[in-house]
Amino acid sequence: MLAKIAEIQDSDRLTAEHVHAVTTAGAPVLAPKLWYGMPAYALDGKVVCFFQSAAKFTPIPSFRSAARHGRCR
Repeated sequence: MLAKIAEIQDSDRLTAEHVHAVTTAGAPVLAPKLWYGMPAYALDGKVVCFFQSAAKFTPIPSFRSAARHGRCR
């Protein structure tokens, strides 16, 4: 897990390290694992949360946002 976090870009790596520290300290029952190449935490084998770096995130505008910008017909 820490090796994968070390590969994340500087801007997101600090956040990922913090998320990892807080998650492992606050919820030791969660097992760190990789989920689609992203750091994740599982309970009984099922992923309950994961960290996705901003570089991989593509926001999807909401209906309200699209309507506000005249892109909704």
